[in-house]
Amino acid sequence: MGESVATPATLAAMLDRFGTARRGFLRSTMAALACMGVGRAVSTHAQSTSPAVPAFSPGTVAPSRGVLVPSPEPGAATAPVGVPRSVHARPLYVLPILDGRPTPERALDVVAQLGRGGDAVRVGYSGVFRYMMDVDPDRDFRVITTRLEEIADVARVADVPFLVHLNGGRWAGGGPLVDRLMADGRVMAWDHLDRPWSYPKDGEYHFSLGAYNELVRKYKKRNLQVAAEWLAAFAAGSNGRLFAGVSTDSEVLINLHPWSDYNPLVVQEYVHWLSSDAIYDPAGGRWAGQGLDLGLRGLNQRYGTSFERWRDVKPPREASDSEQWRDWLRFRALLVDHNVQEQVDWIREAGIGGDKVYAHQSPAIGGDVHADVLQAAQVDGGGTGITAYGDPASDGALFERVRAFGAPWGIFEYNPRTDDEEAALAALRTTRAYGVSIVCPYHWDDFGGENEIGYTIKGTPFERALRRFVDAPDTSQG
Repeated sequence: MGESVATPATLAAMLDRFGTARRGFLRSTMAALACMGVGRAVSTHAQSTSPAVPAFSPGTVAPSRGVLVPSPEPGAATAPVGVPRSVHARPLYVLPILDGRPTPERALDVVAQLGRGGDAVRVGYSGVFRYMMDVDPDRDFRVITTRLEEIADVARVADVPFLVHLNGGRWAGGGPLVDRLMADGRVMAWDHLDRPWSYPKDGEYHFSLGAYNELVRKYKKRNLQVAAEWLAAFAAGSNGRLFAGVSTDSEVLINLHPWSDYNPLVVQEYVHWLSSDAIYDPAGGRWAGQGLDLGLRGLNQRYGTSFERWRDVKPPREASDSEQWRDWLRFRALLVDHNVQEQVDWIREAGIGGDKVYAHQSPAIGGDVHADVLQAAQVDGGGTGITAYGDPASDGALFERVRAFGAPWGIFEYNPRTDDEEAALAALRTTRAYGVSIVCPYHWDDFGGENEIGYTIKGTPFERALRRFVDAPDTSQG
């Protein structure tokens, strides 16, 4: 109490002063924020309708949903809790990110430096496709798949595995559709002063994540599914063996600034969550069983309020040590969780198997502000995915929590941020020890734009560590 604590909001406010690209700034501060205790996890997957029982407590591991978790082999030994046990039922894909426009030359450069790997590790690349940016305004902003086809064609020419980061949320990338949506404050996240978010910088956008934000959801679902359908067709074709999978929108969160989102659509959903109405209706709502199932009397008893009508119920706007504030944080985390889950559902509906679909979330660096709880990285019918820069890139405790969600799991932006080759190698082997399926090191070369400044892998100790890791991925190999 009374201490000055750096938060993502105060750190982000420094961007304009120092001219720092926001995405690079966030990467470089992720580990520091985690160590400072900014990221306190908030419950998300409520399985009980009882409001008195939180879904999960901060720092605990959510039980696996059992969707893609492989059963242990008969007679297989089980490692004690907290002790890593390698899970190598599938090869580990090392797929450095080639942002911008991948080319066969760039992909071949990756395997020339790292090798192609073998049975244990396979080397390729990953590319970014922004399905809300590459659109045709004359066809109601329908996605144009040309860049997606180029990403896949590079894999075919280079004969290497590839993954696609499907981005259409926070890192939507601009373009005519995004500009149109940005001009409509009704679809953006609102801060506690009812100001729609309007700060487009470095490809970062904060659309409201509410389930009733129908305009954004309309374009997002349609364009994402068109892209997924194209990839599903590729996977079913003669070069389908090269397709390693897709990840969802990178690092979904509410906003960088407290305490969004007060968009009227979100406020309406919040009331429905409290009362278990509409999409939270236990009798068939999309998120049945996750509401608090409160009546007005129960609500007033819970919060010490005196609301007489549901239409008068509003979320709190100032942080406090109260049940009402804690419930608001829980609800905000649900918005993130639902957004990620629906992307996975839409991708699977388009024909990509769940074993090739991964979430991609930050490791809970700002739960109270961002609502980026780790549990949102766990999804039904898909794999778990996180980002790991700096210290989290070698955090066995974090990897144990992620692995406990169920296999497969991956790290879709990865960089230990060290000049110590041995430390980088040890970090990579730690991911292997906890059974990671995919690692996407960020960023292979400097052709992706100014975001890659300071993160380029080529010619660094991290590149040498990667080469050694591909040759000898396990600690016992020296």
